[in-house]
Amino acid sequence: MSVRFTFRREQRLAGRGAFRRVMDARARAEVGPLSVHAAVGETEHTRIGISIGRRCGNAVKRNRIKRLIREAYRLSQHDFAAKCHVVTPQAPIASSGATNGSSGGATEGSSGSVHHATTYDIVVIVRPHEVLTLNAYCAHLAHAFATLHAVWMKRAQRKRADQTTNAAAAADVVGRIIPTETASGPMPKIVRSPSANERHPLDAPRDS
Repeated sequence: MSVRFTFRREQRLAGRGAFRRVMDARARAEVGPLSVHAAVGETEHTRIGISIGRRCGNAVKRNRIKRLIREAYRLSQHDFAAKCHVVTPQAPIASSGATNGSSGGATEGSSGSVHHATTYDIVVIVRPHEVLTLNAYCAHLAHAFATLHAVWMKRAQRKRADQTTNAAAAADVVGRIIPTETASGPMPKIVRSPSANERHPLDAPRDS
C-alpha cells in the first residue's frame, strides 16, 4: 500500500500568535540558509509556517523558495513522524506507589511516563540565498528536525528527572516530621516561667 504525500490546510501554521509561541519556546536549529524553530504541537498534525522577507528577493523568487520548502516537507513528513517519539513525564502520584517507584524495581513505564508520538509546530525563517534544489531543502529540513527533536527529548527527560527529585525530597520531608508521642507516652510539655512583667501582683515579693 503506497503512502499518500499530501499537504493539507491543517498542516499550515498561520497567525502571529502561533509564530510567537514557537519562537518563545527557544528551540532553534541553524541549517544552511534556514533558521528552523520548533515547539511541541497543540494539534494532532505537525504544522509548518514559513517566514521570508523581501531581502530574499522579489515576489517570484520568494514564492518559489516557499513552494520548494513546502514540497520538501511534504515529501519528508512521514519520515519525520516515524522518528518523532518523545517521553512525556506525568505528575507523580502522591501515594504509596511513589515510594515503591523509588525502590528501583519499577520500570520506565511504571514511573508515570508515556512514550508516544508527538507533533510539532515549526517555523522556518529564510535568510537571503540563491534558490537551492529540492533535495538540498529536504536535507536541511531533515537535519533541523532531528536536532530539534533531540532538544525536546532532553527537555522531557530533564523534566521527568526534576519531578522524580521533587517527589523524593517531599517523601524525605514527610519522613523527618517529629512525632507528637514517644513509645513511653506523650512528649512532656515545656512550661515557660513567666517574666517579671507577666507576674501577678499577688506574687510580688513583700517588704519585711
